[in-house]
Amino acid sequence: MLGIEHNWVVAELKLQCIDNEREALVMFKVGFTNPSNRFSSWVADEACCKWSGVGCQNRTGHVLTLDLHSYNSSEVVQGQLRESLLGLPYLRYIDLSLIDFKQMPIPEFIGSLSKVKYLNLSNANLKGIVPDHLGNLSSLQSLDLSGNSFSLKANNLDGFQVFLPWKSLIWVV
Repeated sequence: MLGIEHNWVVAELKLQCIDNEREALVMFKVGFTNPSNRFSSWVADEACCKWSGVGCQNRTGHVLTLDLHSYNSSEVVQGQLRESLLGLPYLRYIDLSLIDFKQMPIPEFIGSLSKVKYLNLSNANLKGIVPDHLGNLSSLQSLDLSGNSFSLKANNLDGFQVFLPWKSLIWVV
């Protein structure tokens, strides 16, 4: 009987998430409007690993993926890139493509997400200068900034070449 009970507890732990990471996600959600109920599964007192668009490491419960991309143009989700993402220190995969960030610039804090391997901000209505701090993402393998029209510019991509472990850099305007 003890073995069965122990397995049930382990299975339950796999679905949990870290409290401060759940709080970081809730703070990130505050910056969004979603007429399509994109965040309807994001209930604060439930395990964030079960939330739509959130993926966690089974053993530790740390948030590894954040995939909130819009699926079609009729599902308009508007938002802000919020510094609460820094509360997700194990985040490796971020897809925020096709979200309308209302012409905001890419914030410099994005360059502090040191474990990110995949970052997709394509067709996200971003503007301004691509921050040099993105060059600090030493684990980055894929960066997609395409589809942001001529509103997003880079002063100098040479800074990115120094850190370029990337396998994919998509920069099409």
